Amino acid sequence: MKRSAPLVLSIVLALIWVFSADEPVVHESLAAQALACEAMPSPPPPPLPDSTGSGPHAPKNLRIVQAGDARTRSAVFAPESHAYYVQLASRPDCLQAYSLRNPQQLATRENGGYSALNSRPPAVSYDPQNDSDPRRQDAAKIVIYPTSNNLQNQVRLPIPTHAPDSLFVVWDVWFGEEWLYNFHGIADQKTWQFGSPLNRIHTEVRMRYAMASNRAPGNVAIIDGRQYPAGRYSIGPNITEYNTLAPRDGTFAVKPETWTRLFAYFKAPGSSEMWWQYSLWAADAETGPVLIYDRLQIRPSPKSETASWEDFWLEYNTSTNLARSNRPDRPPLIAYARNVVMLKGVADVTPLLRRP
Repeated sequence: MKRSAPLVLSIVLALIWVFSADEPVVHESLAAQALACEAMPSPPPPPLPDSTGSGPHAPKNLRIVQAGDARTRSAVFAPESHAYYVQLASRPDCLQAYSLRNPQQLATRENGGYSALNSRPPAVSYDPQNDSDPRRQDAAKIVIYPTSNNLQNQVRLPIPTHAPDSLFVVWDVWFGEEWLYNFHGIADQKTWQFGSPLNRIHTEVRMRYAMASNRAPGNVAIIDGRQYPAGRYSIGPNITEYNTLAPRDGTFAVKPETWTRLFAYFKAPGSSEMWWQYSLWAADAETGPVLIYDRLQIRPSPKSETASWEDFWLEYNTSTNLARSNRPDRPPLIAYARNVVMLKGVADVTPLLRRP
C-alpha cells in the first residue's frame, strides 16, 4: 500500500490538471446567483396584507428540484453549459452580467426587472422545471404566439456607463425548428438591439428568415444588421449601406435547436477620430466564430460625441404584417436566451470568441 500511494497521488493530480485545463465546471447556482457582476434587480414590492386573515402565502418562483427528476439529468441542464458565462462574469473588467436565469431580471420595471412595459405581463420567463415544452432549456423562454408576429413585452438590459475604449457584449440564443421560414412566413426580424440614446433603436442585429430559406435551406435565419439613423453623423465612410448593413464580411446561418453565441465589439475612436468601430461574430457548437462585420464605422448618436449605447434589447420584433405572414396552423414560436455579459476595455477579443 505504501508503494502505491505515490501512484495514486499522481493519478489524482493528473485528473485535476485535465479537468482544470479548460473551462471550469461550475455549479449552476454559482452561475446564476453568486457572481458580483451579475445584475441583481430590486425585489418586487411587498404584497398587500391578506384581507382574509389567513396569514402569509407560500413564496413563489422557487426552483424545487426533486431527486431523480429526469429533467435535471438532461444535457441542457448540465452545469458546464454555463462555464463560459461564469468565466466572463468573474473577470475584473466585467461591466454587467445578466444570466437571464433569475426570474426577477425578467419582471416588469415597476416590479424591479427589465421587461419594458408595465402595462403588460412579462413575455419572457424563466421557469425550466415547469416548462411544458419537451425541448426545455435552462434559459429564459421567449414565446411568439400565432396571434402576433412580435414579442409582446421586450426585455431591455441596461448597459452601465462604460470605459471609453471599448464595449464587448456576448449572448447565447436558441430557436426551435418552427422558426423556419416556411412555418411562419416572417421575412425579417429586428431580433436584438443596442439602443442609444434614450431607448431609441440604433445598432440592430437581425434574423433574416426568408434569406435563409432561399440561400441556406434547413437553417432558421442568416444574421445581418442595420444601423439607425442614416446620415453623415451616424454612419462612417467605410459603410456602403445602412438599411442592410454592409459590407458584410461573412455569412452565418443559425441552425434550428442549436445554441448559437453572438459577440458584438464596439471600439471607441481615438483622440483624432470620430467613429467607433463595430464588429460582430457568431458561432455555434459545430461552427467556429464567423466574422460578420469588421470594424464598421458608426456612432452611438448622431447628435452627441459623448453618447454611448444605453441598453441591450431582446426585441424579437418585425414590421411584417400578421395578415401577410401568418400560416393558419402556425404553432407558437419558441426561443431561448441566456448569459448576456458586457465587458469594458478589452483590447483583444480574439481569445474570448468561443463556441457555446
